[in-house]
Amino acid sequence: KTAIIYRKRKGIFSYTYGEVLEKVAAIRSEFLKKDIHKIGLLGENSPEYIFYSSGMLAAGMDVALLDTGATEENLKDVIVRSDLETILCDEENLELAQEMQEKIPGLKLLQYEEVSFSPEMLEDHEKWVEGEAIFFTSGTSKSSKIVMTPTKSMEGNLLALRKYRSFQPETIFMNPLPFHHSFGYTILHAFYLEKCPIFVSSMRTIIKDMKFVNPVNMALVPSAVEHILKKGGFVSSVKYVVTAGAYLPMELAKIMKDEGLVVQNMYGSSEIPSGFAINLPEDEVDTLSFHDEMEVEIAPDGEVIIQTEYTLREYYKNPEDTAELMVDGKIHTGDIGFLDDNGKLHLLGRRKNMVIMENGEKVFYTDLDEGLKALPIVNDGAVIYRDKKIIAVLDVKSGVAEEDIKREIHRYNQSQPVSRQIRGIWNYGGSLPYTSSGKLKRSQLEKEYK
Repeated sequence: KTAIIYRKRKGIFSYTYGEVLEKVAAIRSEFLKKDIHKIGLLGENSPEYIFYSSGMLAAGMDVALLDTGATEENLKDVIVRSDLETILCDEENLELAQEMQEKIPGLKLLQYEEVSFSPEMLEDHEKWVEGEAIFFTSGTSKSSKIVMTPTKSMEGNLLALRKYRSFQPETIFMNPLPFHHSFGYTILHAFYLEKCPIFVSSMRTIIKDMKFVNPVNMALVPSAVEHILKKGGFVSSVKYVVTAGAYLPMELAKIMKDEGLVVQNMYGSSEIPSGFAINLPEDEVDTLSFHDEMEVEIAPDGEVIIQTEYTLREYYKNPEDTAELMVDGKIHTGDIGFLDDNGKLHLLGRRKNMVIMENGEKVFYTDLDEGLKALPIVNDGAVIYRDKKIIAVLDVKSGVAEEDIKREIHRYNQSQPVSRQIRGIWNYGGSLPYTSSGKLKRSQLEKEYK
């Protein structure tokens, strides 16, 4: 059966499951000969990315999935902090990899190359040693943590959540999400195991690819959904969309459902890369079911605490943050939520995105962000909280006058209680900063505002 489909120039090509296994086995065999323990993979979405990352993990290596869109400064920082010995890159990123080699003494450089398969490479298949994937939190910034993730953790919760998944097995799955992102990489396993041919796409070609291949299933972050809707919507073949990676607004989910799509929103993080909860199609996207092997409790302050064996092993060289995250084997997620009478989890938001107002009311930034995004004068909007005031940060549409901005904010405030009203306006003068998975870099806005 066909496992991977990809487009190169104007042609379409594919690999069967047998060919994938042969590629992985050959790459594993090749890297067993090399004296490398930690390696960084710097490449665009491609079949080769899947082959090499899988082969190197099967060789017992620690494989860092690097962000090709990161600044050179940030990329150098994560390479050094991760103690990477070697960078493996594709042709498109060769120049960037060479620059890293010049800046980091002793860093070695490898490129994709053709490897030969022989049947004996599979003789010890059951004895393959699995390595650890290295993901990075917070968009691979200097404040990011290095997440050491055992191979079994990338797959374990996906397997346990199988009974809740509603996508159609053995139908084409299109994944445009960057493979360096934990959700973009691990979700491949869910569809691969259900014999869905994986069409390798990217965010740059998402619209063209969707029209070209007519997928049935797609994996997206909310910002990618918004992009597709702005460009005319989903093609008629698409029946199922799984989202993760960032907050999915209820309004956006409703638009997707109105288009006849089955929408399932997965809840996870870089620390739990395969997710551990998902909404059923008949439930709202913030009403989540979790699998039988999962233990969930709610702390007195509302924080969601979970226990599962499928998590990160540690934050690399960061025992303090690891100890804060994992207490008595339980993960403190930093999310606020509650369990309903049916035992389902309802998420309210991130604890760091919750502000306790002077009157004691708890307000989530994301609730206020949605109100600003709906204003007719803006392309985008968000709030920050400084000096006990809610400040609106706006990407204003071209030609909108300052008086029009003030008038719209005044109208907005009239619909809000006093504690939630906007007390300051910052016309940002361009697009607001987001990570590659579509998360707002609110801390960056706060620093810039200060």
